[in-house]
Amino acid sequence: MTPQVFENDVSNQICDASSVALVVVDEAHKAVGQHSIVKALKYVGSSQKSAQNVLAMLRRIARLQF
Repeated sequence: MTPQVFENDVSNQICDASSVALVVVDEAHKAVGQHSIVKALKYVGSSQKSAQNVLAMLRRIARLQF
């Protein structure tokens, strides 16, 4: 799914943003300003606490060793 399709589906409530559990962003360095993925992610987790929870989870995952 392209960022534009994702933004459109979330903004038009075709996709329930609260049900999105994972978003993988390819070319994340482009996700700035008015990029579609930035707009869509604001619907998914616009609060600072949500972002902090994701980062905390990623830090835990990054420490896993097998």
